[in-house]
Amino acid sequence: MIRRATASGVNARSYHNLSGADAYYERGNARFELGDKQGALDDYNRALCFRPNDADTYYNRGNARFELGDKQGALDDYTQALALEPSFVEAHVNRGNAHFELGDKQGALDDYTQALCFRPNDADTYYNRGNARFELGDKQGAFEDYTRALALEPSFVEAYVNRGNAYFELGDKQGALEDYSKALYFRPSDSVAYYNRASVYFELGYGEKSVWDLKRAISLKFHTAL
Repeated sequence: MIRRATASGVNARSYHNLSGADAYYERGNARFELGDKQGALDDYNRALCFRPNDADTYYNRGNARFELGDKQGALDDYTQALALEPSFVEAHVNRGNAHFELGDKQGALDDYTQALCFRPNDADTYYNRGNARFELGDKQGAFEDYTRALALEPSFVEAYVNRGNAYFELGDKQGALEDYSKALYFRPSDSVAYYNRASVYFELGYGEKSVWDLKRAISLKFHTAL
């Protein structure tokens, strides 16, 4: 449900002369990008022994921990990065992701909102905040955030699907139908959009269309599993 553009990468820096901390930091980045998250974590740990007050290293170690499944450790590292650099937008976003994964939707909402104060034109963050609002029961607020995300990125498939969900929860079945159809225009192989649109067709009394969409959703899901 969450789109994490920043959690998949690391902050890189350029150096003329590498110190011990810098060498471990850069090797950690290389290991992360090569898929060796544990190796990256080990190198960030070593870098922090040399330089314990570096926001980028805490942030990158948080990303490694997140990818390794240690959401609480990731949250702690993002918090440390933000203590050192309060305007670190990516750390706010990724700490929001960690809060969300740990079940603290309000904490996620607060971090996404803070990130938007520093970078107000980020479609991913509006989308993520919309997810937090949806989970907190604020369907109208979620709808508005998905709309902002789509204004910034008109081909954002996940935002169409989730705005369709918000429309549905708000009682606007036609709006939901249009958003699911728009999602399928951009991604014709999206089984979730077909399934959700089938539900709307059923609610609107279009039985044959509902059955067709359900068959399509099942077929796509089956092929994805192969």
